[in-house]
Formats: sequence, C-alpha cells, structure tokens
Amino acid sequence: MTGRAGTVGPPTLSDRARRILWRVGVPVVAVVGGIFGGGAILSWGLVTPFFVVWPITVGSAALVSALGAGWVGTFVATDGTRSRLLGVVGVSEVAAGVLAVAFLLVPLPPGFLLLGTVVVIALTSSWSTWRFRGPGERIGREVAAVLILATAVLVLGLLALSGYLPGALAGPGGAGLSVLAGLVAGVLGVVLFGRRTDDPGQRLVREAAATLCLAGLPAPVFFGAYYAAMLLGMTSG
Repeated sequence: MTGRAGTVGPPTLSDRARRILWRVGVPVVAVVGGIFGGGAILSWGLVTPFFVVWPITVGSAALVSALGAGWVGTFVATDGTRSRLLGVVGVSEVAAGVLAVAFLLVPLPPGFLLLGTVVVIALTSSWSTWRFRGPGERIGREVAAVLILATAVLVLGLLALSGYLPGALAGPGGAGLSVLAGLVAGVLGVVLFGRRTDDPGQRLVREAAATLCLAGLPAPVFFGAYYAAMLLGMTSG
C-alpha cells in the first residue's frame, strides 16, 4: 500500500491474512484433499485386489490435493500471480506414480499407506503450487461458475465412492450417477478448454475447464476398473 508520498506503507490486515493463507492454507488444503481423495477409494481394497485399488487411490489423492492447493494458491496469492494448474497436477501425479509402484513392492498397513502417501503428495502439491506461477487474471463469473460445477461433480464422485450418498443412491444408482456426471463433466471441460478465443486473459477460464474435466475422473476410472475386475472374477463383493 502506498502513502501520499508514494512510499510503501505497512501491510494491511488483509495482506497479512493472505500471506498466512499462502504459507499455511495451501498445505492444509493439500492434506485435506489428499485424505478425502484417497480415503474415498482405499476402503474398496476389502473387496477388490490391492493392485487395482492402490494406484487409483494414490492418483485420486494426488488429483484432489493438487486441484485444491493450486486454486487456493491462485485465490490468496499476494503478488498478483496464479498457479499453473496443469503443472501442479502433473508434478503431483508423477509423485503419485512413484509412490504407487513403491508401496506395491513394499506392502504396508493401509492406514500407514494412506497417511504416508498423503504427506508426500501434500508436500509435492504445495511445493509445485509455490513454484509454478504465471501472470494473474481476474476471477470472473464464468470461472466461478465452472469451478462451482467442478466442485459439485468432484464431491458427488467422492461421496459415491465412499458410499455416503443417501437412500437409493447409496448403491449402484449412485455409482451410475457419479460416473455419468463425471463423463459429462469431462466432455464439457474438453469443449470449454478447446474453445478458441483471441482474449489473452482467458488462461483462468481454460484452467477452470481443465479442473472440470479432471474433477470428473475419479468415479468413472475407479468404477470402470472395479466392474472390469468383477467381470474377471477378481472381486469378493
């Protein structure tokens, strides 16, 4: 903040809060995202082969962690920059792939597996959010609307995977609905991402579209793998 003489004044309360969120909020959201993203799938290991469940669990944990950390890093940035979301997601998924292979080769208790994985992925998502920055843009109504839709699709998918949907949706109906929503979100996200525009200030719109597409992945990917394993007689439920 500049004073009358053009000098930089002390940071305001809002500036301090945003700096705290920048350093604390990003990793907290990364951890919470990793727990929910991975925990929703890990319990399926009771009825599905571990080598099927585990890679999808780690991938989902990394995806939700990276999306959450990346967008928080955009919302609270104090220097006018934004997170390069696809870079954040890409680095997080590479870390997830390494962990998936490592823990398949060295079996550990499920609780320790998820905890250790979430910590590593959250650190990776946070670091990549702080590291991969680009020029900031105004968050307009279109970006907000797409992010709200992406959040709804992601929450629906995680609730269906966790078995927490109410009533008849707690069974195959909820799985089918979450898969359909995920597929529709993916198509819509691809369409929005590929939309031609001459406006250089559309990077956030494209990243919101990518978020919508990615948010629809967990339910179709897991339920597709689960029913394929069922057809092959590899499940016990």
